[in-house]
Amino acid sequence: MMHRILLFIMASASLGLLPLQSLRAENLEKKTCLQQACVSFRIGDRWVLADRQTDFTSRKMDHYKTGPMKSPSAGDTIPAISITFLHFDRRVDPLEFNIMVRSRLPQRDLDGSIALQKISEHENGAVYKFIGFHGFFTSGKIRFRQSFATAVEGQTGVVVSVTAPADVIPELQGDIDAFFESVLISPNRPTTTYDSEAARMAEAERLYQVFQKRTAERDPTLLEPLLQSCDLGFQQACYMNRMLVAVTYGFPMPQQ
Repeated sequence: MMHRILLFIMASASLGLLPLQSLRAENLEKKTCLQQACVSFRIGDRWVLADRQTDFTSRKMDHYKTGPMKSPSAGDTIPAISITFLHFDRRVDPLEFNIMVRSRLPQRDLDGSIALQKISEHENGAVYKFIGFHGFFTSGKIRFRQSFATAVEGQTGVVVSVTAPADVIPELQGDIDAFFESVLISPNRPTTTYDSEAARMAEAERLYQVFQKRTAERDPTLLEPLLQSCDLGFQQACYMNRMLVAVTYGFPMPQQ
């Protein structure tokens, strides 16, 4: 069945039959959650959710991309906005989490700080939910600009970041500013819970079957159940979303 869906997607994309509007949000308000935290934000319509990876319990990454952009230093390049969740078995200190994330990023040449979502203010300054930095790193001969910020909700840490070659940043600056100005973290209050992993996976497989049915019917809402299935940790759905977006938008084909 999976091979038949892939063949349908590839043929439909080449003939212009896929409902491309289902891959781009009509409403630019976005929200993504894992465990104790949700992140909401606004994102420009040039960005598409190209990759979602999650195991439902301890990690999740949403990876947004634009179409290829011309970079004098890098040629065709695809900038990225990422929202990453990491869930721990204990409450996380926001500063410790920020230091841990910074130690794992390639960013070295700092170029300013980020402070978002003010939660209190006192005579010595303000306290913010998100803290982070703008900076640069070099990979090969290409100089990249990276902006990131971290926040914590209970036992769940969140990293939001934007990475692109430095010479395309001026073209993206409006999108970057709007993204960071809109980012908010809040407690997750899920409306559905599952008694067991088996029950969760059964629902994930049901949603994947809904996606298969809508694909056959060329339903423009086909992506919705696919992402919901992926959100429940169904890896086949996550892979299919990556494949669908790659075929439609000309991104590099994903490895399974």
